[in-house]
Amino acid sequence: MNFFKSNLKFLREKVLHLNQGELAEKLGITQKNIASYEQENASMPKTNLLSKMSALFGVTINALLEADLSREWDDLPQHYRHNPQQMRRIMGDDLRVRSLLVSTDDMGREVIEMVMGVTASAGYPNGYANADFIQQLPKFRLPFLSNETGTFRGFEIKGDSMIPIPSGTIVVGRYVENWTTAKTNHTHIIISREHGILFKRVYNELATRGYLLLLSDNPAPEYEPYIINASDIIEIWETRSLIINGSITGDTLTEKLLGEIAALRLEIKQLKH
Repeated sequence: MNFFKSNLKFLREKVLHLNQGELAEKLGITQKNIASYEQENASMPKTNLLSKMSALFGVTINALLEADLSREWDDLPQHYRHNPQQMRRIMGDDLRVRSLLVSTDDMGREVIEMVMGVTASAGYPNGYANADFIQQLPKFRLPFLSNETGTFRGFEIKGDSMIPIPSGTIVVGRYVENWTTAKTNHTHIIISREHGILFKRVYNELATRGYLLLLSDNPAPEYEPYIINASDIIEIWETRSLIINGSITGDTLTEKLLGEIAALRLEIKQLKH
């Protein structure tokens, strides 16, 4: 017997205390999706969504499907829970403040390194801690950032997943030392062991669930939200400015407008469903 429908409702209401809309937001889907999954003759979600639910609820996929969690929750067999090794992989081995290799000019002032081009972008996830690699990156300054605290780095992005920001844009990010402070619904550069350099809008669940939910601003169906576990993250950089076709934009207004556009697109998508 498959208990997924009843388990989803039980875990949502009794364990996480969320309504359908709140759970949908955490999973990057619509409220209508959640409602349909909780119905009697609901179709099963795809494997990647089941994996997100498994991480969110702290139980295995087998538990979601096979166990009557409303009856067994207080005495759930150990093999239905994530074991310590799995939880370390989900939560990440380490969320403490991190240090970073940087470059300085002749006056001892930090400069901004530029990670651009196929070679640099491909090599960065491996060379991020290599002093020679960092020293060889092109350097530049942005005067309007001189009064801000923090370390900055530029990353050239490719693809159209974050339209209206075009491919080839340089995203200047401020280094996030403590990952749990990465701002939800803001864009960030994520350096990932598995996926390389990512530019996405994030929903930060690191402190409670050990992952970031990454969303693309492009509403096309091929750009579905997905989860990246803390153990797969190398660095996080908060967007501070964009260099689009040689023109520099400050982050405050741009980020606000893009965030509002992304929220409107999500609402329109939900209304269409």
